[in-house]
Amino acid sequence: MTDEVTPQGSHRTVRTNRTNELSLEVKAPRRMATFRRGISLQNHWRWIFSFLVVSVSIAFLVLTICLVPFPSDLLQANHSPSQLTPYDHLNMAITVTLMQVTVPPAVALILRYHTECQRDLTVLMAATWTGEMTLAAKHLLHFQGFDRYGVGVPAALAGLLWVGLKLEHLLINALVDLEQVLPLDFRLPLLRFVLRIEMFTVVLIVVIIGLDEILDSQFLRISGSFCCWMYLCLGIYFYFILRTGLNFLVAEVDRARGRQDGLANPDVMAAIYKIRTYRRTLGLCSLTRLLILVHSMLFSGYLWPIPDDMVKRVHESLGNSFFTFVLTDSSLACNLWFVSLIVGITYIMGFSSLFATHQRHEEEQARIRKRGERQRTYLPAMDEGWQQKVEDLAKRALSLEALLNFYSGLGRDYMHHFDSHRHTTDDVVRQAIIPLSAPHQSDMSKILMQGRRKRPNAMVTHTWHSRFRDLVASVVAEALQDSNYARIAVLLDSDIDLVKGWLRRTGDLQSMYWICAFCVNQHSSICQPSFPLRDSVTGAEVKACDCSCPKYLNMDPP
Repeated sequence: MTDEVTPQGSHRTVRTNRTNELSLEVKAPRRMATFRRGISLQNHWRWIFSFLVVSVSIAFLVLTICLVPFPSDLLQANHSPSQLTPYDHLNMAITVTLMQVTVPPAVALILRYHTECQRDLTVLMAATWTGEMTLAAKHLLHFQGFDRYGVGVPAALAGLLWVGLKLEHLLINALVDLEQVLPLDFRLPLLRFVLRIEMFTVVLIVVIIGLDEILDSQFLRISGSFCCWMYLCLGIYFYFILRTGLNFLVAEVDRARGRQDGLANPDVMAAIYKIRTYRRTLGLCSLTRLLILVHSMLFSGYLWPIPDDMVKRVHESLGNSFFTFVLTDSSLACNLWFVSLIVGITYIMGFSSLFATHQRHEEEQARIRKRGERQRTYLPAMDEGWQQKVEDLAKRALSLEALLNFYSGLGRDYMHHFDSHRHTTDDVVRQAIIPLSAPHQSDMSKILMQGRRKRPNAMVTHTWHSRFRDLVASVVAEALQDSNYARIAVLLDSDIDLVKGWLRRTGDLQSMYWICAFCVNQHSSICQPSFPLRDSVTGAEVKACDCSCPKYLNMDPP
């Protein structure tokens, strides 16, 4: 199917296909990967960022091989906490290895992301890679004896806290998507305010701890501990606000399930399971982050009045065993958390979906280039009559609001036997559009738009033998930038006001579309066929139009 060109340039084309209906009454969130999109980044910047990630990772690998000698007593554990131990080598190896493991998915995300959701996950993956880099830098400084310059601990904490902040930002964006779909208040302004305070606190923590590592001041240590306690309290507060909002979400789903007649509907049960899993996953991520932060700050000595020599005390009590190393080493805990984030991001993203999105983006770019070429080579028709008709047709756009208002009247104000599950576009044209426009003997868009003539934002190509509801749903889905129109189709019957609310919030309610069923004057062509017509559902004969409008077919002159 090809795009069509109008005199002032062509428009994007919406294609519809008949699919199996998704029988789901629960207002589930739209797919995160297609809910928000339109993110663009120049290809050369993508390659530059990818090159930097690969180069830095290789540089750390080379430095590790060159500067960190392999220990001869790897299996011995008789070392004090102040000495270099085989466990330090193990920690360094784990950190640098994780850096290399993070590189392929990070580069794939940087080069292939095209949606806001994918961008958020890309930044979180980049933050995780940065956290691993700061840990690797800390270990290198430790091996080279540069700890006295006071950059290792604050750098490692900065990387860890940066990952935590980005995770909270991603959770807020997820709630933004849910709030646009469900009539719930997740207290997003309060969450954003807490996040801003946390960002300010992180800056204070890094600066104060950096100064304390250099000056070794008790006042700075207490001040840094106060900031750490403040950050932890803010994180706990953020977690409880998030938990409360997600509990409201689950309660709303339970109430929706209680209103369902068929609780055994597999689609409904799958949606409920996903929402409950969504709550558990977000809550677990937030809680795990807090535990890792507590562990890191505790064994770094920045939770006054808890003693700042907890590592030494644990070693004296339990000895220098591997268990003691696992219990007290914050870097290992951070690495384990970073691994879970990498696995989680990879699972959420699904690289097949990532590359499929990139392929659709490339196809869209090729279509845009093709459209531009057609615009540059466009020539008006030689026949002035044809040219005038083309320009007239190009100005008969229909707004989404008018389209939805028309759909709302089906079965209520006209075509009273309308069955959205079965009636086709051809049925609606013959039994609703043609009778309603007969008194005016004009196209239906002129009536619905109250005589206003506008150019479209998009042209819709479709088949008249598919369900009319699918046609309307696909146009709405295109405006909302959702690749799945089946859910919209269900909501057109169950809660069309919700659909209008989405379009109103995104500013697309007045988006203009060119649909032949509405924009072509059917009284000038097909309203009086030479063969009997029948309703595709009831089989009843459809009364032909009795207007006196002249008829023009495809081969007639202008």
